[in-house]
Amino acid sequence: MRRNSLLPDPSVSVRALAVRHGRETPRATALPFVRATRWPRLSRGTSFWLLGVIQMLLLFAAGAPSPLYPLYQAEWGFGPTAVTLVFALYAFGLLAALLVTGSLSDHIGPRPVLIASLLVGSRR
Repeated sequence: MRRNSLLPDPSVSVRALAVRHGRETPRATALPFVRATRWPRLSRGTSFWLLGVIQMLLLFAAGAPSPLYPLYQAEWGFGPTAVTLVFALYAFGLLAALLVTGSLSDHIGPRPVLIASLLVGSRR
């Protein structure tokens, strides 16, 4: 008896499963219940450098508010303690966001998380 009905029975061919479920297709896959994604493929070198540039931009964006703190101090008349508190709150907020959303890519995949983070980051 099979425990998980999503796993295909190894004794039944993929073609037989497609015929049985009325999904006769000319190109059957090893797992008939999984849809094939049609994302364009990049070479390993291109993927490496693209992800490296994206990671660098995200890290740059995370540290971008730091040079603005002296400007905020001069504009709004904050003292050194207030500027330190603002920086600490930003750092703790960033840490909390990373801890909460850090495992999100494990659950839904890295590509949707990266696309969503780029969209959120570009709206600033």
